[in-house]
Amino acid sequence: MTSFVELYTELDHTTSSDQRRTILEQWSASHITTPTSQPTSSLSELEVDVLCGKNKRRVHRNHLIALARTACGLPDWLFDECLTQTSDVSELVSVLLPDGTDVLPQDLPSILTIVENLAALADEERDAALVRMWRSLHRNDRFVLTRLLSGSRRAVLRRADLFPPSQPEPTATAVEEYPLKAVILYVEVGYTPAESTYTVGLRSGESIVPLTRLSARTLSDSDHVVVNNIVKSSTRERFGPVRSIDATLVVDMVFTGLEPSSRRKSGLKVLGARLCGLSPTSTLHDVATIEELQSMWNDVLSQQRSSDVVPSERTLPEHP
Repeated sequence: MTSFVELYTELDHTTSSDQRRTILEQWSASHITTPTSQPTSSLSELEVDVLCGKNKRRVHRNHLIALARTACGLPDWLFDECLTQTSDVSELVSVLLPDGTDVLPQDLPSILTIVENLAALADEERDAALVRMWRSLHRNDRFVLTRLLSGSRRAVLRRADLFPPSQPEPTATAVEEYPLKAVILYVEVGYTPAESTYTVGLRSGESIVPLTRLSARTLSDSDHVVVNNIVKSSTRERFGPVRSIDATLVVDMVFTGLEPSSRRKSGLKVLGARLCGLSPTSTLHDVATIEELQSMWNDVLSQQRSSDVVPSERTLPEHP
């Protein structure tokens, strides 16, 4: 493994820290071997930054999508369906365009020089040059080039992956998590489905009140497909990357604590919130109310007091 493109695409295909370290070891074997007390790869600081998602935007994502739509030559409905499934324009152009034979330089600085020179061109000249490159490059090179142009913050590496895993410290006490059913109100579409964020809410009278935001990273691939289909079929409004959808998609979540918050419509700040998954058999009637959540948490605090445990939060006021 000698080229940065090969390294980037290999890392992009895994979420396992062990596999990442194996890939870095293969990279090191073809470069400089470092002592075990040092990072396990010969990556430069620039390479580490880019792999960890520190990337500046050179061309707006929406413009790249419009350009890809024209370059691919697919019917709009088919292109939109592909975009719904991946939401990553880099992956889209790497898959939908015919495979070329040209490759980018092996080292990252030379690749970035090409990217910067391309971005510096006048719009029409840049677009024409980019489409020519898309059609001539190998799919992996096309993928990395587009990632760098779009300014994607997707990290294919964590800095912790650069060092041998350390022995985890034992946890003194486990933090208790409390289950809750909520409904998705807004979806902030990420570069990939796993990078999306959901705003979920609870019932309050006849209304649905936003409660907190949840990362979509914990969802399975099949759940991502369900969410994407709902977003496509029931979007009511768009605010940039945010989609307001019908309140039909119920999820299971957990949290570790609550605090009063006058800045939020719910009157609550949720601590340690985590998405567990979709709840396909649940309906809006199964979603908790703000009042039920407040009552449940006050009961938890009362039990803590009766057990001589100092509560971490004070009793919550009633929701207006």
